[in-house]
Amino acid sequence: MRALLTWMALAAYAAGGGASITATAHRQVHWGWGCGGNCAVNFSGESETALGNDPPDVHLEDRGLLTRRQSGPGGLVTSTTRWRYAFHGSSTAGSERREYALRTDASECTRTEETFAEGKPARKKTTSCPGPPKRWKLACDRKQVEVKGEPRPAWVCSPAAPMHAFGTEFPWVFGIDAPITTVISGEPQPHTRYE
Repeated sequence: MRALLTWMALAAYAAGGGASITATAHRQVHWGWGCGGNCAVNFSGESETALGNDPPDVHLEDRGLLTRRQSGPGGLVTSTTRWRYAFHGSSTAGSERREYALRTDASECTRTEETFAEGKPARKKTTSCPGPPKRWKLACDRKQVEVKGEPRPAWVCSPAAPMHAFGTEFPWVFGIDAPITTVISGEPQPHTRYE
């Protein structure tokens, strides 16, 4: 539902003379591990990154939600991160590599931690989380990724220079012919596949 709302909002923006949608990258996360006895750690969530192009400008929006749950004999700790980032900038386009010089327009991120311990009152704490720098570069290489056993062309994108993590984990994978969903799942280690 969240992904559909994001798509509709960006499509409306495009119809109003803003960016036209050229690609979306979806990500689903569901993985974890057992830590002995009644102890378990699980990650779950989803996000969407939309890339719009209105030459010579480009527009990006990244939004999502990720929840980490740790349960044990003494209780449960749940940490939920919600984010929305928006960027605009210019691109250097090539047939095999593209680079985007981006400026951060919106940076919204909160992390809510809830603790439920046996015999104690529940605790809840909300903090902000670090976001991207004001200016940064995204580099995208054209690659073939395996989607359900078949190679599909995609732009595989990561920051051009090292920077701290924010929002949807890199790389962002934009399908060229159709959207691609990156699925992170498994136990006890995460495995990546594309759908």
